[in-house]
Amino acid sequence: MHSLRVLTNPHPHPDMNKTSIILPSLFISLLIAISPVGAAIHAVENFNLDKIESSSDTDETSEEIREGFRLSKKGLHEQAFKMFTAAAKRGELNAYLAIAVMHREGRGTPKNLKLAKENFKKAADKGSRQAGEELVLLRFASPDNPKDFDDARTQLEGFARRGMAAAQLRLGLAHLSGYGYPADATKAIKYLTQAAQSSGPFQSDAAFVLGQLYRDGDPKTKVKPDMKLAESWLKKAAEAKHPGAMRALGEFYLSADPARQNFSKARDWFSRLNQLGDSYGLYYLGQIHENGWGTVKSQETALDYYRQGAKQKVPPAIYRLATFHEHGLGGLKKDKGKALALYRHGAELEHAVCMYNLSVMLDTMDEKPKHKAEVLLWLLRSAGAGLVEAEYQIGVRYQQGNGVQQDLVAAAAWFDRAARNSHAQAQLQLGGMYEKGQGVSRDLSAARRLFELSAKGGNLGGRIKYAEVLANGVGGKQDLIEAYIHAHNATQLVSRNSPAAKLAIKVRDDLYVAMSPEQLTEGKKRLAAGQKPKP
Repeated sequence: MHSLRVLTNPHPHPDMNKTSIILPSLFISLLIAISPVGAAIHAVENFNLDKIESSSDTDETSEEIREGFRLSKKGLHEQAFKMFTAAAKRGELNAYLAIAVMHREGRGTPKNLKLAKENFKKAADKGSRQAGEELVLLRFASPDNPKDFDDARTQLEGFARRGMAAAQLRLGLAHLSGYGYPADATKAIKYLTQAAQSSGPFQSDAAFVLGQLYRDGDPKTKVKPDMKLAESWLKKAAEAKHPGAMRALGEFYLSADPARQNFSKARDWFSRLNQLGDSYGLYYLGQIHENGWGTVKSQETALDYYRQGAKQKVPPAIYRLATFHEHGLGGLKKDKGKALALYRHGAELEHAVCMYNLSVMLDTMDEKPKHKAEVLLWLLRSAGAGLVEAEYQIGVRYQQGNGVQQDLVAAAAWFDRAARNSHAQAQLQLGGMYEKGQGVSRDLSAARRLFELSAKGGNLGGRIKYAEVLANGVGGKQDLIEAYIHAHNATQLVSRNSPAAKLAIKVRDDLYVAMSPEQLTEGKKRLAAGQKPKP
């Protein structure tokens, strides 16, 4: 596979690979009160089996209900569900509540929000106020029809006015994402701030969302990043022992931005995260020691943290441990077999780079058909998990017919997907396909735009190609001066004896001949002033 290689450090700085759950993926999970995988949301559940049990009147609770709670605590959820179902046939309130929660969470029975709503309604009809509230929350998140949604929204707004933090949090997220309302940052922040200032379990969730909102900004609602507010809200949530906020705050302090960077605080928060029982702290502590952030650089110490994290099935720790075995780091001997096994383990846990590296190793170390069949599979899964390099490499495979039947239309589609994610080489390749009409209709203006994007992304081939189209007026206006600047800057990027440098030099020298004395003087003037190509 052309240029396919194992990725060893795709995200050299942690804040470039945020692992905290981002706002869009928070939204629906928060609305229906189900904690996402990884415990990034701290206290989303407004009502669960433990709360049902603690609020039960022991004298009036049937033996089936008590046995159901005992079985659930042992992890025997299917058996517990059967006990609750038996009790529900007699119309027991707590049975309806338990069954609703289990349908909502997919615990002991397939997840079914319709059945969850039906059982919350039965409980509400028997006088449970909290079941009625849960029913409204579910109807808002998963309405049966527009009228059902409008009614739930009105009731939820009433809950929020009465100070119900769960409703305030959900309305804040709804206004932020444009769910059921026009996207409105002012209203979103108002509701989220109300929830964050509450004393209940949703305080830390709302503070966490506000921290992420101010850290990253939100173009949709025109919220600009504000690092002081981001730090303040993340700290508030982290001090409430919110795992996602503790992780995000640690990442915040690992920033390359000197105004934010504080390695001591980062290490403190990751240590607290680990002490809380969130093993992702082990991965971050390994990163700190591997890179020497605020401490003596030590691959051996990092290796120890990665081993501990791998035992706890922390995907990025497994990934780093695999790279240590593959490249013989931290005092280890190179061991491709162990690296392969670890990449496979991480891939099965949905780690995008482990999936990618597994495909690379299978592609290069073994010619067995069984392994070859896995190469594209893991590349596709890696691309599906969001790794842009995998998207590009799938395009290369279809373009070259490597391991698949050659398909230029498919190649162009995959290059387009990677190009839209700012992959400069994919932009160059797709530009070439538009220029030649391969797999797409010939479109010189589209080719020019893609070459420009590739050049601005720092790609050497993109700079050379963009210089050529500017020089020849392909797909747009001719601009010899700008072409000269691009070509000259490309010659500075690589050894003068390399093929790419020779091509860049030829393009530059051809321009030197084609340009008028005035144009050449202007081009040299801009270069002397240190001007880069136009943004």
